[in-house]
Amino acid sequence: MKIASALLVFLGFVGVAEAAPARDALAGFKGLAFGTTFDAAKAQLGSEAVAGEDSANPPSKTLQTKERHFGEALSVQYVFANAGLFSTAVAMVEVPKDNVAFCAARWTGIVAQLKEEFGEPDLERKDALLGKIVFNFADGAMVRANQLGCSMYISFRSPSAAAKVQ
Repeated sequence: MKIASALLVFLGFVGVAEAAPARDALAGFKGLAFGTTFDAAKAQLGSEAVAGEDSANPPSKTLQTKERHFGEALSVQYVFANAGLFSTAVAMVEVPKDNVAFCAARWTGIVAQLKEEFGEPDLERKDALLGKIVFNFADGAMVRANQLGCSMYISFRSPSAAAKVQ
């Protein structure tokens, strides 16, 4: 009986140690809250934000910006899909496409910074120059980063946007 109890306690600790931390909610991206209107977001992001349409999801509107986050130069597309409200930010990491070692090091750095900000991921895969890391939130929101060669994307999705990709 004592061995069985000790085993259950041990297994309980192993499960806790391996589990991703509880993350309650993802409010948005870089101070822009999910649910913000297109016009309010344009005003907040400033005159450098370029308006467009999401060809993959018409009639969604978009705002495109250049920003720095995670110590990287990013091209960010803010998507306004839910009745014209901000629902997704997709950031493309701008890296040279001809330096594989540099790309791999950049991915490692981005993953480390994502883990620092959000804790241990719910999913992490890495094979050569293919990578994926996912952080889920209790409210249904999600942060997902993908690497394919030297192309790297990080998406920050509201609960309604995350439900469409899971």
